[in-house]
Amino acid sequence: MDSSRRLHRAAGRSGVARPRPAVFFDKDGTLVVDVPYNVDPALIRLAPGAPEGLPMLARLRLPLVVISNQSGIGSGRFGADALPAVSDRLQVLCSALGASLTDCYYCPHAPQADGTPACGCRKPRPGMLWAAARRHRIDLSESWFVGDILDDIEAAHRAGCRAVLIDNGNETVWRDGPGRQPDARVADLHGAACAIVAALRIARHARRERRAAVSKAQARRVESSSSLNLRSMRTVRPLRVPPTRMQSSRLAAPAGRPGPSLTRHAAATFEANGQDRTFGVAA
Repeated sequence: MDSSRRLHRAAGRSGVARPRPAVFFDKDGTLVVDVPYNVDPALIRLAPGAPEGLPMLARLRLPLVVISNQSGIGSGRFGADALPAVSDRLQVLCSALGASLTDCYYCPHAPQADGTPACGCRKPRPGMLWAAARRHRIDLSESWFVGDILDDIEAAHRAGCRAVLIDNGNETVWRDGPGRQPDARVADLHGAACAIVAALRIARHARRERRAAVSKAQARRVESSSSLNLRSMRTVRPLRVPPTRMQSSRLAAPAGRPGPSLTRHAAATFEANGQDRTFGVAA
């Protein structure tokens, strides 16, 4: 991953692959132990449950994407050039468990004085999720977000994802509001992985059942249509052709001249209503 992919991007390039689900992670307190404003790779450690949960999520073969607020850049605590080393360390730790990260997105903006976002990418706003979805062809409606505070949950729901809250004590305000109720609440990343895997299996089974039901309905419609056509064919009546009548009287002739008579005949035979009929034709 290069540095331009590690920082927040307003838009990404679309691929040609069909959109697929993804699993998004908050970084501090979710994926790694929360050390405030830390950019020292040597201090980065995986959070509890991550060594057990990451391999489970890796087996899903879905994109794994980090979504993180890094207001230390905007507040001047560290520079943006410190983040590449952080992303590299995350990749090393996750790859060692077979869970290679697809991408990392960071919002560098500090919040406003009242704590609300000053941009569209800082969580609880969903800008980073939208950017990741555009770049990596992600179906947000089928994706999951794992975070440790309710701002993570709100960002996920505003983007259309489902969300798992790791209730490890990092959420202290518990401000309620639209979209801030998690779809699942667990103790650590292992519990989050179990919840996500179970939900995806249920969804996959439901899709298979829907496809089977649609196939059965289509087969019944085809069978019903074929049966109706056969019944219609059996009730069609044969066409009745009325017999042809020929005039055998003498043709009218001009005054003073005899008209032609039927002295010569040609025999014509045709089948009408199952019977042969012979009639004369004036030659």
